[in-house]
Amino acid sequence: SGIDAGSFNQGLMELGQTVCLPNGTPLCGQCPWQNICRAHRQNLTDEIPYRSPLKPRKEVKRTILVIRDGSSFLLHRRPEKGLLAGLYEFCGYDGWLSQKEALKAAEDLGLQPLRIRKLADSVHIFTHLKWHMHAYEIAVAGIDTLIDESYVLADKKELAHLAVPSAFKTYTDWYALRDQAS
Repeated sequence: SGIDAGSFNQGLMELGQTVCLPNGTPLCGQCPWQNICRAHRQNLTDEIPYRSPLKPRKEVKRTILVIRDGSSFLLHRRPEKGLLAGLYEFCGYDGWLSQKEALKAAEDLGLQPLRIRKLADSVHIFTHLKWHMHAYEIAVAGIDTLIDESYVLADKKELAHLAVPSAFKTYTDWYALRDQAS
């Protein structure tokens, strides 16, 4: 019967990951193929397997709006496909918005801003991109209706239990620490 091609290729890939170690020193002494391995025989283990160069990360400017209605936060659920699929986030916008533009963005969501303040900047690094985030906290008058079903209101306790990505940890941690001091 023998081994099918898929199983064989899978075995070679596992061997490459656990013995050849493209990002470390290979473990040739543990390899069942060392006698026929070209890289080992010709002392080319620093060149084979080939390590493709890392692509530079795309740098993205983002503005985060931490919109609050008293003790509740307005969160948006990201689309089911793409980066951070299906997770909750504070309202985010590409580019860096001024305070005036941030207030306008809140108004565009049908909200009535009462006051705004700048929060700490934050950086989050993904494998393929880097977010440089500016943030504002915007206090709004009561939120009577949500924009659509992709938005939720959550108090601080609920916020701690929602699936909010670590990209926003600077802001979720800040509110958690501030509450403990109060």
